[in-house]
Amino acid sequence: MNITEIFRQRKAAVARGRRIRSLAGLAMLFSGYALLAVSPDTPADWLVARVVLGFVCLFAGFVLAVVPFLNRSVGDDR
Repeated sequence: MNITEIFRQRKAAVARGRRIRSLAGLAMLFSGYALLAVSPDTPADWLVARVVLGFVCLFAGFVLAVVPFLNRSVGDDR
């Protein structure tokens, strides 16, 4: 195994990890939106729990999916 193959495998692993994190972030964004969609007859205790959990999912999904994409688009590739 030469050094170029090691670097190629590392680059592929990093790209795969980014892709998985982006997909997980999108799933969290969608689940956050789904949690925020409550029906009018939802009990108040469940309403508060769903809204809080929905905003937590939206924030975490944004951090996982959108922020790395914005960083890569402006040239900060960490």
